[in-house]
Amino acid sequence: MIGKNSGLDATHREAIIQWNNLFHQQVHGARLSIMRETFAWFREEKDFDVAPRMDDDGFTMYMNRFTEIAWMTHRSLPFLQTEIIHFSDEWQRQWQVLDDALRVFVEGLGSLGKKIAPAFIAMIDSKFATSPASRYVERGVLSSAASAPAGGCAI
Repeated sequence: MIGKNSGLDATHREAIIQWNNLFHQQVHGARLSIMRETFAWFREEKDFDVAPRMDDDGFTMYMNRFTEIAWMTHRSLPFLQTEIIHFSDEWQRQWQVLDDALRVFVEGLGSLGKKIAPAFIAMIDSKFATSPASRYVERGVLSSAASAPAGGCAI
């Protein structure tokens, strides 16, 4: 998805791989949180806390990662639709509103000079290219992407 054969620009791949490594370090060991807490304990002489510190830096770190993960999850939701179950027009409208809001949030990171923003948007647009019309289709073994129904995606 993010490797050499991903089709993503080399600059975008580099930014996403760096993001992925930071995310991996946080999920598997809370390394970023531990570094922040250690700094606060030693340098700022604040009481040691086992939970993430509730301050602007902590909130920022959480919200930035939350938005990126939420957008990938959001783009996967249309696959809950099947050939039998279709979400309502209202659901589809609300899906689009949320998708637009998540895009604006990530674009805002780009306006702050964060290299991950354009890279993440490129990854979402190419690797999570779903819409409310996308749906899960049980087809067994697919011979090609051309087997997907018009306006939908097949897995």
